[in-house]
Amino acid sequence: MNGVSGVTGFADGLGDARRAVSAYFGFHEPEQRSTRDPEGGDLLDDIGDTVHGADLPVLDRTRRTAPPETDAFDRPAALAAIEADTEAIGFTMACEEPVGRLLRALAAAKPGGRLLELGTGTGAGTAWLLAGMDGQTTLDTLDHDPEALAVARRHHGGDPRVTIHEADGGSWLADRVGAPGYDLVFADTWPGKYTHRDEALSLVRRGGFYVVDDLDRQPEGAVPDDHRSAVDALVADLESRTGWAVLPLLGWSCGVLVLVRT
Repeated sequence: MNGVSGVTGFADGLGDARRAVSAYFGFHEPEQRSTRDPEGGDLLDDIGDTVHGADLPVLDRTRRTAPPETDAFDRPAALAAIEADTEAIGFTMACEEPVGRLLRALAAAKPGGRLLELGTGTGAGTAWLLAGMDGQTTLDTLDHDPEALAVARRHHGGDPRVTIHEADGGSWLADRVGAPGYDLVFADTWPGKYTHRDEALSLVRRGGFYVVDDLDRQPEGAVPDDHRSAVDALVADLESRTGWAVLPLLGWSCGVLVLVRT
């Protein structure tokens, strides 16, 4: 890739992130505005600073543009049934709705793209990703839990855009070093986030997103006691990496970090 195309890819990806996150959080930004504001600050940092450490309802929405005629923030059609099945099997680590809405916005920013979800669970996050995808976008999603995957297959198995894999995440990632990349990688399980992180990051295309969640509160007993120290090490590592623009949403929902490959 030559220098010009590389810069273009990053600018496109950063613009995708700007539009997706701005649309989700209700910010209005003129189309002609660059990713650097007139005062020299980075727009992604501005948004991250605004939501860092705060709950979404306290955000200033006075500049929010009028909603379209069709509600863009409705829930995926299959989600209620997925949630009922999730509760029935006692699964407690399904994707939270605020994170799902963000995933839908990011997926919509990559028409015709390739998306990867590490940690399908029962398919709640999958539903949000599919809701943002166009007809040409494809999604690979994988998990090692057959009971949870049975729920996901029941609700998503008929969608030709998604391929559901039952596999160990670490082994799956190790086997794909050098494989075609993805425009979005959502790491919602240990492999690709706390382990095999380099392998997951290597799959993100220039201008693509790497998204991790569950960096804040967790259901009691759902994670090891040393989870906090593992989170701190993860965040420090991701924020120190060169070649990535970082959007921290650590005080929002369950704690989210979005990276854009530059």
